[in-house]
Amino acid sequence: MPRPWKRPIIPMSPLGELNRALHKLHHRAGWPSSRQIRQALDDKGVPMSHTKIHDTLTKPDLPAKGAVEMITEVLAEKIHGADANAEIDRLLGLWNAATPASQPSPFVTPESPTTKTPTSPEPCWSESGSTPSRCGARRLKAVTPKPCTISASFWRGRARPKRP
Repeated sequence: MPRPWKRPIIPMSPLGELNRALHKLHHRAGWPSSRQIRQALDDKGVPMSHTKIHDTLTKPDLPAKGAVEMITEVLAEKIHGADANAEIDRLLGLWNAATPASQPSPFVTPESPTTKTPTSPEPCWSESGSTPSRCGARRLKAVTPKPCTISASFWRGRARPKRP
């Protein structure tokens, strides 16, 4: 007997809207199993595992755009009278709204009047740790790896390993 899948706990946000829309579409399609959806995708020549299909609807993370598009197409085709292209466009619009690039930054932007722009930012070390750059972040200490040497006091009273 088909039944709904467990919805993840997602606060009201574009990601939450996307997940709710996917679940409503899944409901309108008659709650097909992830294996039934996978079979329909295989028939279209799209390889996707049933676990990825299940994770797309049940995990609180942003699913892959291709997964949303293909799952939406299969579910919309199972609904009598539904326009698959309109559903795909609607859900991809929700996916685009949920991407981190489209979200407003929770940090204060430099254009904001409340932002203090430092006149001379402290240099910080780049990821390579070799050259300082002016990024305004806190300064990281560059650590130079030292050769591993074991002092003679360590070996006192112990058998030293034989070298080949």
